[in-house]
Formats: sequence, structure tokens, C-alpha cells
Amino acid sequence: MILLDDLVPYFDALFEHENDKIDLLYRIFMDDFQNNSFFINNKKVIIKNYPSKLKGFEKYCDSFVHIITWVSKMKGKRVFDFRRANRVHWVKPILEQRSDPRIKYFQYAEGDGALRDYYWFDEKDYVVIIEQITAEFLLVTGFVIDNRNRFQKRYEKYLNGLK
Repeated sequence: MILLDDLVPYFDALFEHENDKIDLLYRIFMDDFQNNSFFINNKKVIIKNYPSKLKGFEKYCDSFVHIITWVSKMKGKRVFDFRRANRVHWVKPILEQRSDPRIKYFQYAEGDGALRDYYWFDEKDYVVIIEQITAEFLLVTGFVIDNRNRFQKRYEKYLNGLK
């Protein structure tokens, strides 16, 4: 198990066209979530294992592509994000060590009404989001936080019982 203190970006540099590096990160991701079952509160953590429809990323599963891309308002579509991709191997360790006091847990009701669980590793500005569906948890995403204030407000509201 990778310890929280040992979480660092996987590569010194990572670019969208470096398919060998992205393939390696994909193998790590699939090993973490597809090849080895993982549970939270006796509920299996699952991924969207069907192929992505995002152009250029069709050979990867949808959950992986969601983690390594973000929605660009300028381009109007999901685009590769090297910071997200370079930290994909952080997702499982953060969930595994969710009881560590450095992981800030809160729930947040999304605009569509979905209640999601957030695991925020504050000191590394990284959050992992899961959602309970039926008897399982779906890995929604993980990403580097740019707006700490927004997450701090959500966390404080949750602590104060204002979900």
C-alpha cells in the first residue's frame, strides 16, 4: 500500500501524446480497481469499465478517462489534464486511508440531487469522489483542487450539519 506521505506525481512531466506513460497509468488504475476488489464499509468500489467515447481515449475505460480529463468551458468538451493523470495512482491510497485525520470527509448534494462522498487530502490539494449506487460505491472522479475555498466551505457546512 502506498502511504499518504509517499504520494507524489508519477512522472516528472506528462503530456497527452505520451501514450506509453498513459498506458502505464491505466494499468495501475485497472490493477487498483478492476483486478483487485476494493471495499468501503462492506460495499464494493466499482468503476465504469466500458470504453470511453472521448475521441483519442476510446481504448481506456470511462472512469479512467473521466479522472485524467476535465471539462474545458473554452473548448466545450473534456480535455486531457496532466495534473489529474499524473495523480491517478493517488485515488486508491486516499480511499484506503480515509480514516487518516488528514483526509477530510464530507458529503455533498450535487446539482442533480446525487449525494456524493468526498475524501479530500487537504495537504496535497486532491479530492476523490464516490457515490453509493445500489449496494456498491461508484468511483466518480479524483482531481487536483484549484479552489480550496469552495471545498473548505462545503466541508464546514457538512461538519455543521448543513449538507
